[in-house]
Amino acid sequence: MHIIATEPGRSVMKNRCLKLNAMLLLGSTSLMSGAAWAQDTDLANSAPDKEFSSPNEIIVTATRREARVQDIAATVEVLGGDNLRDSGIVGASQIEFAVPGLQFGNSGFDGALIGLRGVSSQRGFTGDEAAVAVHIDGVFQPQSAQALARLFDVERVEVLKGPQGTLYGRNATAGVINIISNAPDDELGGYGQLSYGSFNSIRGEAAINLPLSENQGLRIAVAGADGDGYINNILDDRTFGNNKFFAGRLRYRGEFNKITVNASGQYLSDRSQVDAAVTPARRAAIVRTDRATDFYDTIVNLPTRQRRKDGNFALDIDADLGSVGIKSISGLSFFRNSLLADLSPADEVVPAGLGSGRQRGYSVSQEFTVYAREPEQFDWRAGLFYTYSNVEEFRFNNTSTSPSPGFNFYDDLALLQTGNAYAIYGDLGWNLSDAIKLTVGARYNWEDKSMTQDEVFGFGAPSPGVVPNCSVVAAGSFDTCFSSDTRGKSWKGLTARAGLDWKVTDDNLLYANYGRGFRSGSIGGIIGLDNMLDRAYGGTGTLGLNPLNPEKVDAFEFGTKNSFADGLFIVNAAAFYTIFNDQLFIAFDPLQNFRSVEGNLGKSKIKGVDLFVAVQPAKGLQFSVNSELLKAELKEIPAGIDAQGIVEGNQLPRAPKFSMAAAADWSIPISDGSLSLRAEYNYKSAHFLNLQNTLRQTGVELVNLSARYESADDKGWFAFGNLRNLFGEKYLVSGGIPTTAGPRFIGFARPGEPFTFEVGAGLRF
Repeated sequence: MHIIATEPGRSVMKNRCLKLNAMLLLGSTSLMSGAAWAQDTDLANSAPDKEFSSPNEIIVTATRREARVQDIAATVEVLGGDNLRDSGIVGASQIEFAVPGLQFGNSGFDGALIGLRGVSSQRGFTGDEAAVAVHIDGVFQPQSAQALARLFDVERVEVLKGPQGTLYGRNATAGVINIISNAPDDELGGYGQLSYGSFNSIRGEAAINLPLSENQGLRIAVAGADGDGYINNILDDRTFGNNKFFAGRLRYRGEFNKITVNASGQYLSDRSQVDAAVTPARRAAIVRTDRATDFYDTIVNLPTRQRRKDGNFALDIDADLGSVGIKSISGLSFFRNSLLADLSPADEVVPAGLGSGRQRGYSVSQEFTVYAREPEQFDWRAGLFYTYSNVEEFRFNNTSTSPSPGFNFYDDLALLQTGNAYAIYGDLGWNLSDAIKLTVGARYNWEDKSMTQDEVFGFGAPSPGVVPNCSVVAAGSFDTCFSSDTRGKSWKGLTARAGLDWKVTDDNLLYANYGRGFRSGSIGGIIGLDNMLDRAYGGTGTLGLNPLNPEKVDAFEFGTKNSFADGLFIVNAAAFYTIFNDQLFIAFDPLQNFRSVEGNLGKSKIKGVDLFVAVQPAKGLQFSVNSELLKAELKEIPAGIDAQGIVEGNQLPRAPKFSMAAAADWSIPISDGSLSLRAEYNYKSAHFLNLQNTLRQTGVELVNLSARYESADDKGWFAFGNLRNLFGEKYLVSGGIPTTAGPRFIGFARPGEPFTFEVGAGLRF
């Protein structure tokens, strides 16, 4: 999702040479995400005389049961919480460079377009779910906007590649992201840290662990940030793109005879000015301005504001009934967003367009599971799941389309969507022998959605800022008119998985898997805009909301995991082949400017290879490389869709052909502590952002450095620093460069952060 800005030849060559030297210095290393290498080697916790632990000992819950990563017959990536914190990573979307194949699209008002292995979300409207299911402390977050979680006091982040339709259910067609916070332990202690960085940024984080009794504990964690942004407004002294938030979490753990209770609740208030301003893609011919000359310039001439509040609560009760366990997971999440943005075309320097919106929603979920506690020959699990969601949105857009003076367009809407989802599932692992295991599972999904949309739209007058009743006008008219529609739909789908793995030795695993994923259907349509444009082109103006079918993914994976020399040398590889059916999409009609079309595509085919290699050549020194090769293409398209520029053979959006994360870590014992050094190199090749393959983002490569000093006392002080985007790579986190001429309205983008530094210190107690 990122772009490199091209510069004159000499400076480009110089930057490339510098980056090549950095790559050679790293020696083909990788960020410790593959096979969970990073999670167990957080340098923050390494004593001076302690070697890095082997990945063979890393325990995760990716398969809903504690297991060593190297024993899991699937591709699982794990990022350690301490390392993320010290690197200055405070948001879930920032981990995409750490996990090859992971793509975050817009991080905007509507939600997140997340993808893994070429399977991604193309619709991110309110009420739509992402293709990657995000869970926080075991609770599914149904709205895609909630995938943009802040990361603080996190134990680890697990990323499961490929559909997880049986154990995780709906909307795990591309994979799963599990965010797991630090749990209470039985000792009084905690930490606090404060840092300062580029653009006057201040960041703080603290946590305290409070034992309540011999079997109960409480952990309180807080985090926050403030500072200026890196996007400069040329009309005044305002900046955008800053981090400004406060978050807090309370987590409880108690053990009562044979019942274990885990409960957590967290709250976030975020005032980061991220989507309130956009930067013109100046290298695109569709933007006519020479005033914003720097890559990080923008033109904002109206007041802007962005606010986000969200929270989630999780209650996990696990009862030990001997050979059988019963688990209940209850969840509640909510969010409230508001946005006031400047929608003026990029060549205007007078107030010309204003967009505002408000969203609010909540969801509740309940899961009951019965499972084998200490499986021997049979490892089984069965469960029931239910979730309800409710989302409201109000949006008011008032946009001048100058240079035609007085030609004004507005589009205001009110939306309400509710949904229910039910599932019953079962999963069985059968140990055919000491070395061979067969796994089968199935999940039946039934769900419904209902949407009501009221909209007023028109040309030639300011936005009324409300959604009033008014008469529908005649065909071809641009006068104000009102549209209202309600539509509901239910869907059913079966997901399943089957796998066979062979433990050749304790350190060598071969496996083959099949999995089916099911992503929720949607209610499509922007009824006011669609009806107005339909009439403008001579239609009847009777377009309404349109139910869209669910997506289905069938994926095959063949892999091997190998550990040599007591875990000092790791080689993991996986080849995958995926058939992607009925992909939900929304696209702009190139023949009628910004008139939109949406529906389901026919079939896409995806194939690729993941490779992870890691080596620890000496005590305190380790290297690794994690990479993915990917080919994702449209193969079959329903009749009529090709008229919109979507044709067979096009590449799927957000599917770079090659991505890599590389790193080197060196822990140096010194007399009174340890010094840990880390270097990262991350790369993504060029790729497209839309199905027409007309919006392109070129490749991007980032180099990051970090260092940490830890006193010899486990409860002593520490200091850290990091340099991110060392060579000042210019890239975009949303938007891209059009490959052909198009409507000038689609000429905006937001750059990623430039070179930044951060230094900080803290205390463990």
